[in-house]
Amino acid sequence: MMADPGPPLTITNQSVVTFSDGSSTSFSYSNTVNTMVNGPNFTLELSTTSTQASLGLPITYQITLRNSGNRSGNVTIYDILPPGTTFVANSIIVNGAPIPGITPEDGIPVGDVFPGDTVTVLFQLLLVSVPPSGQLDNTATADYFFITKDDRTITGSVSSNAVSLTVTVLDVTISKSVNSAFTFVGDMLTYSVTIANIGSETLRQSVLIDPLPVGMSFVQGSVTIDGVRSPSSSPITGIGLGNILPSITVQVQFKAIVLEGSVGTLLTNEATLRFKLGIFDQSITSDPVTTIISGPALSVTKSANVAQATVGDTVRYSITIYNGGTTAADVIVRDAIPAGTLFVQGSAVVNGRPLPAANPDNGIALGSLGPGHLFDLSFQVTVTRSVLSPARNELVNRAKVEYSYRLPNGVIVSEAVFTNTVLVALILPVIVADLAAAPPVVVPGELIAVTVRITNTGNYPAAVTLYDLIPSETSLDGLVIYVNGREVSVIPGEGVFIGILDPGATVVITYRLRLSDHPFQSRIRFRVRAVLSYEVNGTLVTNTVYSNEVAIIIETHDE
Repeated sequence: MMADPGPPLTITNQSVVTFSDGSSTSFSYSNTVNTMVNGPNFTLELSTTSTQASLGLPITYQITLRNSGNRSGNVTIYDILPPGTTFVANSIIVNGAPIPGITPEDGIPVGDVFPGDTVTVLFQLLLVSVPPSGQLDNTATADYFFITKDDRTITGSVSSNAVSLTVTVLDVTISKSVNSAFTFVGDMLTYSVTIANIGSETLRQSVLIDPLPVGMSFVQGSVTIDGVRSPSSSPITGIGLGNILPSITVQVQFKAIVLEGSVGTLLTNEATLRFKLGIFDQSITSDPVTTIISGPALSVTKSANVAQATVGDTVRYSITIYNGGTTAADVIVRDAIPAGTLFVQGSAVVNGRPLPAANPDNGIALGSLGPGHLFDLSFQVTVTRSVLSPARNELVNRAKVEYSYRLPNGVIVSEAVFTNTVLVALILPVIVADLAAAPPVVVPGELIAVTVRITNTGNYPAAVTLYDLIPSETSLDGLVIYVNGREVSVIPGEGVFIGILDPGATVVITYRLRLSDHPFQSRIRFRVRAVLSYEVNGTLVTNTVYSNEVAIIIETHDE
């Protein structure tokens, strides 16, 4: 609609005289006088690109000013903002040129507008509240002045047409919930998001985005939209919901797994709905929901009282279990004792209290461990000779701690954790004695050559002393033996110290025996005894090993 076009540029005037003589009436016209009107002739048109107004969305108005007069005029345009709107700062554009720092209410200085000119003014308003009438009414005004030919200043004003927009109410709610306020590592949570379009506008191209907290992983294929599975959808990349019509509610569900997080960690997140309202992008975010990682937080350590042991030693293992969490746990310790050892029955003790019937192989029930408390469990094993076959260099052991607990929501959870691995080095010299004698048949008074080979096949050095080198019916020739070729004097009846044998070392002892002239038996049987000693953990350990047995036949000649 255009404003009143204003007065014509030319005023035409003519007079008429009416007279009568009683019987008739006559008219007489004067000549026509034309008077030129000098001045501008402004029209003002208001329009908008919007078809309706919505809360939070900008509205663009356009004012078109035309001068169809014959003189220029200086114009200022005013627009009193409709109730419920606010001006978008620096949005005024006059003939394509921005004019910052002014407002429509204070006036938009257009300047001189010459005959035939058209001026276009653009600006934006933002709807911040719904007016009582439910519609937005707006009218613009142009105030102007011009100078006549006789230097008079004439002022005037012109109003635009009225533009009315229906206000559409955007009323969208988004709420989020989770199926449990408490969780644990390995648990699966179900999130629900409800979107309600209560307003009168369609939400177009709607997408739901829900980034998960650190430590959680989305379960692929778990998304449902109003109960219908959407296998390819993901809240991380966005769940497409399309157009949400007025008065429609949409419910989205998906699942996520708790992969990591310490007890007390808060898993907090919120969902965001992105959509288009008209041509504008909009978004709304839900309130955050929080789930706390609850339960016990068991830290377990294992140790041994010695770093090395040998056959016959007793090793005491200690297991410390501390609950740094928020919930008590029922604890059972299982410990398969190392191969080559034997559990010392009755040696189990927890927090100083004996457990005479407990056996770690079968599992030791320790009871309930409250937050901030600990169990200190110890037991003993003995190293047996079974570690020799097959030979072992260390005892390897760790314990398994099983525990169960109840979350505040009543869910019972069972978990297990392993201690560190404890290594105890096996200190074990293994002395092997090999005895040989020749010839196999002797006569009285003849010499017998004896060789004893002593080898340490173990992993630790040992001091070795040999005994029983000289069997009955014989004597040591020269009262000397040779140890690796070195002559060593021997006192009959005493042992011969051959030195300290390192692992892998071999000592060869050679000597000669002389058979007595009148033996009382027909056969000599003997073996060498080796006594080894070594120190482990400050304790001297002594063991005895024997060589193989050698038999020599005595041949006598009857006279």
